[in-house]
Amino acid sequence: MKTTVTAIVAALVLLAGQQRGMAEQPGQDLTGGYFNSTDPGSLLVRGQQGEPLFPQAIGGDPCADCCPYCWQGFGEFLYLRAGNAEITYGMPTESLVTPLAVGRVGVVDTDYQPAFRAGVARRLDECSTIGVSYTQFESSSIDELHVFDPQVLYPLVLNPAVLATDPVWRDAYARHDIDFRLIDADYRYSFVCESRCDAAVLIGARYLNLEQAASIAFYAPAMDTIGDEYLFTNVNFDGGGIRLGLEGERRAANCGLLAYGKTAASFVAGEFRADLFQARGIQGGAIPIVDTSWRATRLVSMLDLEVGVGWTALDGRLRLTGGYMISGWFNTVRSTDWIRAVQTNDFASLSAGADKVMTFDGIVGRAELRF
Repeated sequence: MKTTVTAIVAALVLLAGQQRGMAEQPGQDLTGGYFNSTDPGSLLVRGQQGEPLFPQAIGGDPCADCCPYCWQGFGEFLYLRAGNAEITYGMPTESLVTPLAVGRVGVVDTDYQPAFRAGVARRLDECSTIGVSYTQFESSSIDELHVFDPQVLYPLVLNPAVLATDPVWRDAYARHDIDFRLIDADYRYSFVCESRCDAAVLIGARYLNLEQAASIAFYAPAMDTIGDEYLFTNVNFDGGGIRLGLEGERRAANCGLLAYGKTAASFVAGEFRADLFQARGIQGGAIPIVDTSWRATRLVSMLDLEVGVGWTALDGRLRLTGGYMISGWFNTVRSTDWIRAVQTNDFASLSAGADKVMTFDGIVGRAELRF
């Protein structure tokens, strides 16, 4: 009897020691994941190389390693330039009867300017999120022209039907501002969701506010009786529509490096409103010469593309990315289109055309926090 009791006690002690050892070491289940036996309900999912990725409940969401946190907040620094939107306003010449450029042509064109985008997203389920973001871009560019006798400046933006007789302008100043604001609301669904890659579709809505303002002045010599000439224009657009897109990224196996790409198409319906005012300054006053306005509805198509690289922390909470983006806005009315239409009295030229495109391109830096 004593021998039997001793054998049972020894067996229990040995079994307890084995269980204690298992609690100190991670075990492996039949699916290839790893868990700590002290908490059988938790599973530490590992990638192909065995590195830990994200905590996940056994039998839980199959896509939780792509988006294991409920909220995502991000901020982006944009350094963008507006393209295909310059205004050619004047040129130096020696004859106003048969003008021929004899020097630098005056062009006011935008350069790279800082901008920002910020947003927040909320996870709905294992593979989908909804989010909203706000983008703001403001730019201002200036240019000047100066000539000396016998050269004069020939204006390329003033209405030729109301030019002063024998004008003499030797100094010109031009300024062009381009601003836009975007509000995007998107639903994102991941149709490929693995430990090292992710691909998703986007569907949502976009609001666009675009503002263009130009002011151009031609100055006559101090003793000239003809006076100065001024031109002011504004072209504004407000509209909303739908947005569709694709996103994808590929992560390295043994570190946090990644490469990504994004593309989207937006179709925004709204209204362009434009006005132009031309005045002549004589003896301290200003005489209105041209004062006109125009408005029309348009469907603006916007194509966006962004590619880049980045880094993500092991637990996925922090992500830093940087890349290059380009965006084409089709069927827009630019400041130069509006000025040319008033000059030629051809407002039908403001209708849709292949040349009515405005572009934006530049670098993007993004910091994202998931919690």
